[in-house]
Amino acid sequence: MGKSSVRRWAAGGDLSAMLMAVISAVKARYTINAVLLDQGTTDFVERTPEGEYRSDLKSMIDSVRAQGVHAPFFIARSSAGPPDWTEDNPVARAQATLADSRNAVFDGPNTDRDVTPLDRYDGYHFGASGQEKYTDAWIRLFRAHPGL
Repeated sequence: MGKSSVRRWAAGGDLSAMLMAVISAVKARYTINAVLLDQGTTDFVERTPEGEYRSDLKSMIDSVRAQGVHAPFFIARSSAGPPDWTEDNPVARAQATLADSRNAVFDGPNTDRDVTPLDRYDGYHFGASGQEKYTDAWIRLFRAHPGL
């Protein structure tokens, strides 16, 4: 869901109920082996404070877990795009601190670092080279986690 802040996905957010409904529908037919999250640029643009981002993302993860989804959760480092962006920012720091192997939450690809401005056709979205880097990063991650 483009241009959505993490608070919208957290418990009580306007997208949370939709997410829970999708999870229920998927679980009725499939086994969820992993949850992949790529979100953050909107929160960087909206200047979401680090603690608030961390709390909202943890709330979303907890809501997914409460639906009986205990598969590994991978959080891509994703906040780049705006002209005033720097790699050390509140969203990226919050994303980096949520990895916790005890709770099966892991770092996903770091698109902030690995997908350069030259790989983005409008400063935000991935062009062909960015899509290739992104896909390759996920493939490497999956190969590093047998069973996915």
